Amino acid sequence: MSDAESAVSETEKNAEPVETVKDQPEAEKAADKAVQNEEQANKNTLEIVREESKKWEAQARESSAKLEDLQKQLDEARVKISSIQNSAEIDRARFAAAEKFGVPSEFLQGSNAEQFEESAKRLKDWKTHQDFSRTDTLSLGNEPAPAENEERKSQRFLLNVLKNSRH
Repeated sequence: MSDAESAVSETEKNAEPVETVKDQPEAEKAADKAVQNEEQANKNTLEIVREESKKWEAQARESSAKLEDLQKQLDEARVKISSIQNSAEIDRARFAAAEKFGVPSEFLQGSNAEQFEESAKRLKDWKTHQDFSRTDTLSLGNEPAPAENEERKSQRFLLNVLKNSRH
């Protein structure tokens, strides 16, 4: 071995691991710093996730309230549609009975086809049994005067002659 090599090897042997010890606290500090950074990143991520979760929960509650409101509106609309359909069925039954018996539909009573037909039948029977040829009905003044018979004409003539003769 040369003198230079022996000097380097002796220096290496005599060298204390002082530099290694100095590097170790730096490494620990760096590791601690990395752990702290990772913990901080985890905390930040956790906070972000919590904030997003709260936003989604609020949106879910709002959507749920809207859904309930829309469900109520749908139920009300179904009730109205059902009512309209029932009314239409009743009107169809009323008009069918009126047409079948030839009577006005507004005079029919009932809530189903059988009742309307019975009412229409009674109305038709009443209409056909009415005696519209009665002469003792109330006069509205539109009827022509009754024809005078011969005796009445002669009485009128005599009254006119008497009135005219006094002058």
